[in-house]
Amino acid sequence: MSATEVHSPSQLILAGTGPEGGRGFHAWSQEITSHAYKDVPGAEDVFYLFFAPTETSQAKAREFVERIFTRERDRDQKPALAVRDAQAEAITAWGIPDMSKLARLTGITQPTLVANGSSDILVPTVNSYLLAGHIPNAQLIIYPDASTVASHPEQGWSLLCNGVIVFDDMGEILPGGRVIPPHTPAYVRLPVAA
Repeated sequence: MSATEVHSPSQLILAGTGPEGGRGFHAWSQEITSHAYKDVPGAEDVFYLFFAPTETSQAKAREFVERIFTRERDRDQKPALAVRDAQAEAITAWGIPDMSKLARLTGITQPTLVANGSSDILVPTVNSYLLAGHIPNAQLIIYPDASTVASHPEQGWSLLCNGVIVFDDMGEILPGGRVIPPHTPAYVRLPVAA
């Protein structure tokens, strides 16, 4: 979007995603598929798909499952299975391996925050490195002991929010003219690994 649109955003945040043609999400393994395509997913599927296989992340998964499955009021409507299937199809189509498509990322000129967990299996974490390595002015944050950071508050949502606040910190001019400098860290260019 930002490489071609006339009215582009001034900054981008890409969380838990990967570039078209990236690595490892065109054809999910049989194990991932067996958890992702259940008509009625259970706690074990949530644990496997959305949380890292560590003691601390699995404890956060239990907190999430307890909260979400016991909640009776103000629940979101469950999406139809067709929605799940369409999303999975879109993810796997986007992931058809084609490293030549990565060159388009250099057209993104906005400062970009790329964030993910260290153990994302649906859109593997390596794709966050690919994004940050090909987008000029990209800043990469990989949260250890997390999987999909943008989805579950127990696992990484607050970390992601904190990362966004630091990323978006442009400083401030206070009444009276006192300047508070930005706290945004300098962008680090990562080596591009094709």
